[in-house]
Amino acid sequence: MEAIATMISAIVAAVALVLTYVQFRKRVKIEHAQQVLKMQESTRNEEIVSFFRMIDYGENRGWYNGFHENEKLERMVDNALLLYNYIVYLHRQSLLDSKEFSYFLYEIDKIVSNEDIKHYFLFLQQYTKQNGLPFKYEHLIHYGIEKGLLKPESFDLK
Repeated sequence: MEAIATMISAIVAAVALVLTYVQFRKRVKIEHAQQVLKMQESTRNEEIVSFFRMIDYGENRGWYNGFHENEKLERMVDNALLLYNYIVYLHRQSLLDSKEFSYFLYEIDKIVSNEDIKHYFLFLQQYTKQNGLPFKYEHLIHYGIEKGLLKPESFDLK
């Protein structure tokens, strides 16, 4: 009789454990979905929208001139590039699956295809290398090279 009670207790404990795990997984998925939504919303703020208007419609064509006279433009470009570099990083770390990552592909492809951004990347890479600093957009560069949108010989990523 005692063995039956122990077995029933073990079964109840196992069922409770499975149910707890299922609830935990569900909560993790919901939290992950909320984070992806926050990332999508962050790509729609006015600064990011202005950045893509500049790229998509050629506003300020030839905008990269070293940013010596336009700190606001530099901040806008850097904020957008940092956001999308982080998104590529999350995907490379398998923290965003391919479907979630696909929400951002159009913008990422536009970034690494843009001639002014390519010039900015080349300047920054040279500057950071000369000063012993890390290159902060390496995930965008790797993505662009992997997709054939950037020439690997143009970038020295070690």
